[in-house]
Amino acid sequence: MKPDVEHVFLRKAVLSGLILLMPILLVAQGDIPVGSWRYHLSYRNILQISGSETSVFARGNNSLFYWTDNAQKALALSKLDGLYGQDFQQILFDPATNSLLVVYTDGTINFVRENRILRLDDIRINTLIRDKTVHRVKLAQGKAWLAAAFGIVSVDLQEGFIDAAFLNLGPNGEPLPILDVEIREQHILALSENGLMEGRLGTNLNDFNLWERRSLPFFGQRILHWQDQNFYLDGDGRILMEDAQGAIDWIIGTVDIQDLKVIGDRLFFSREEVVYELFSDGGFEPRVEIDVPILDFHLLDQVWALATSNKGLILQPPGNTLIPGGVTNPFPVFISGRSTTLAIPGIPREGDPSIDLFVEGTWRNFPTSFTVYAAEANGEGFYLGTSKGLYSFNGLEVAPVPLPEPYQDRALHALAIDHSGRLWAASNTPTTQLWRRDNSGRWEYWDLPQSVEKLLVDNSGRPWLLHPPGPIRNLRLFDPISGLNRTFGTEGNAGGMPTSQVRDISLDPSGNLWLGLSQGIAYLFNAGAIMQESAVNAVAPLLDGRPILSGTSVEAIRIAPDRSLWVGTQSDGLWHFAADVEVVLSHFTTSNSPLPSNDISNFSIHTQSGELFISTPKGALSYRGESIGPKSKLKNIKIFPNPVRPNFSGLLSIEGLTDYSMLKVATSSGRVVASMPVAGGKVTWNLLDPGGRRLSPGVYLVYVLDEQGRERAAGKFLVL
Repeated sequence: MKPDVEHVFLRKAVLSGLILLMPILLVAQGDIPVGSWRYHLSYRNILQISGSETSVFARGNNSLFYWTDNAQKALALSKLDGLYGQDFQQILFDPATNSLLVVYTDGTINFVRENRILRLDDIRINTLIRDKTVHRVKLAQGKAWLAAAFGIVSVDLQEGFIDAAFLNLGPNGEPLPILDVEIREQHILALSENGLMEGRLGTNLNDFNLWERRSLPFFGQRILHWQDQNFYLDGDGRILMEDAQGAIDWIIGTVDIQDLKVIGDRLFFSREEVVYELFSDGGFEPRVEIDVPILDFHLLDQVWALATSNKGLILQPPGNTLIPGGVTNPFPVFISGRSTTLAIPGIPREGDPSIDLFVEGTWRNFPTSFTVYAAEANGEGFYLGTSKGLYSFNGLEVAPVPLPEPYQDRALHALAIDHSGRLWAASNTPTTQLWRRDNSGRWEYWDLPQSVEKLLVDNSGRPWLLHPPGPIRNLRLFDPISGLNRTFGTEGNAGGMPTSQVRDISLDPSGNLWLGLSQGIAYLFNAGAIMQESAVNAVAPLLDGRPILSGTSVEAIRIAPDRSLWVGTQSDGLWHFAADVEVVLSHFTTSNSPLPSNDISNFSIHTQSGELFISTPKGALSYRGESIGPKSKLKNIKIFPNPVRPNFSGLLSIEGLTDYSMLKVATSSGRVVASMPVAGGKVTWNLLDPGGRRLSPGVYLVYVLDEQGRERAAGKFLVL
């Protein structure tokens, strides 16, 4: 866990009343340190909640947070706190041990406690268990009981180990998925796809012959509960009850229920927007109602915590929404502008269109009346390609940008701005067209043979089009003015690429077009000079004599301000290469970083801060790199730390520089102790002189030699 976070859910509440919160948007204030990470998850889709009278935990597929009645805000739990991963499957809070059981999709179990997080790998590493799905977790007799695709597991919550496992429970000893489990005194009831099974604890229940079995009158059972000498189950969305005499009957009026659970000594079920209490005589009464469907529920003393699919956690009464700060859509696409980063939906969700803006460490949500398909930075704002035409966004409001009649509402799926400031747009419906708006606002358009996923304009003002992957070439250079129209593939002089399938494209400052391929990376030299008859052969950089990432699908490729290369892959995490692509600067995976997945869907570099915003199928996060964008003019530079204290062992950072300049550090007497080229707007230095010795205490001057050869004193720092 983070040492500076107080996990108040692990202590008993000291306040008697609930602190009712408005929505919380704060993630973290300002920039994070170089080399550090932070998550940008969506907490709105809650699948399961668990808790006590004073605390509640909320789980999504890839998000987890908690709140207690003596906390001031909702707090997220993640890999940054020491959790195993982000692909959560089940949670269960045990008030007796003040611990949270977290089950992951691969069978790993975390025990989250006050001072530490324990991990149990028994299920994950068991090669005999192929399907590690856990359908439900119950608390009984001081243990957590897991109903799983491979059988039943009992976990000792106090000591943190598996104390019993009953596997292969089918009629002939074959694997049998268990959907739910209940403990009744010395008996265990298990619900399977074949019906109900009952066994006696203390006997060898790994012997499938020792289980009593009976079929049930309805199919599709999911949930089982024992309460007041009756047992209840969900059969095809209807509640069935068996009394002490073994008679099973359908409780009239229970149709399309969502969940059925015991809280304390009371039984409840939810249906659509209402939670009902169910009585032993089969009667039921509503207890709480909201205006959106309820996926799960929990009772905190007198307040209901209600899980929803797109509104987060609702506390009722009085109806406040409770979530940590984060993006709205769980699968964002990031676009970084001059001063901020925008998140648009990677997978648009029906009924909840919106965009998110990252400002000073805070995600701010802006609802829209349309779906946003693409965005392009435009100065301090953004252009938005939407399902209802073109819009601009200045960080405060969204405004329409007129398209020519009768195309005002035409959907736009890709955007780009060229060096002249002209806007290009691609529309895929009802036909595929390429649009261009000049600086006077006049539009032109041309028909295209294939739909467009991405649009990029080279240094000569010509658009490069990335079509959806398929059996044919999907990279096209199209110049509607000159008539140039070429596709590129594996053939010599017509692309010469390792594969015809291009996943992403990016232009470097020298005008080379970098290609993220389904099999590695390559680049086309000086893309702006390619003509219709030019011989074009891609260059595949080598590392240790082999093509870089050969055989690995590259989903995203970006050039940092210092001209180093960031590469996101489909299965091998995130790579960072030096500008000459001959050195691996870093390689991040789930095993050595907070990445929730090795599948990188997309990422963007915010050049002002050096922060990479990264999206994966299991959640989004960011990493702050060292490289930042250059200043157009050398004015004020920032030197950090200053002063440099004797115990400092890191790198000195000098920011605010101009690109392609030379930096020198000298003593107050004029002796040069360091000289280094500037790429981007920042350099870092280990404070060692040319002889490898640490700088002596004193005042040091920083000089910058610009591209014109002019030298000026730019700053100074003190070494203590």
